[in-house]
Amino acid sequence: MKPSPFPSIGTLPAVVCFLQFVLFGGVLLSTAAEEDRQQRVSVDGHKAAGLECLATTADLDSFRCVKASGASPRTRYRCVDENKRCGEWGSHGECKNNPQFMLVECRKTCSSCIPLHSGDEAQMAADEKTRLDVLGRLYETQNYLHRLAKNNVEHLKRCVNKDSRCTHWWSIGECGNNPRFMQTECGPACQTC
Repeated sequence: MKPSPFPSIGTLPAVVCFLQFVLFGGVLLSTAAEEDRQQRVSVDGHKAAGLECLATTADLDSFRCVKASGASPRTRYRCVDENKRCGEWGSHGECKNNPQFMLVECRKTCSSCIPLHSGDEAQMAADEKTRLDVLGRLYETQNYLHRLAKNNVEHLKRCVNKDSRCTHWWSIGECGNNPRFMQTECGPACQTC
């Protein structure tokens, strides 16, 4: 019998890592991102803990919570590259290969800035309700996948958000409005695996 490529349920850290692999469409997180993820808190507690949640994709599909800086919001969320080598890295495909770093540190190069209503561009979503809805749904989806893995790890092979916009689409009601498409393309976001 061929060994399963999936970790055993008893290996919780490996399962969590695999769930994040499934949840974020196959993008494995780097060690630095792993450390940042450990700083994450619940949706209700992120502000109380002095964290701010930054969108890691332009369509609000996922967020990364980091320690808040003392800079003003206008300075903190400027649409700029934080490193002078961003252009070079971007030309070598690092926006796609290393999104956890590049989409935050090289916002201009990777076009990961989010437009605000004022005409400025910022890294954080202006619409607090949508941002919290999406962040909360990502948390719920991770719990859903965890429960699914407990019942049968094999389900996780087929249960993948096939588009980075799945959670955003869920937030605007597409799981109910367009169920046939969403169930096949966005199973984890709609919790229909």
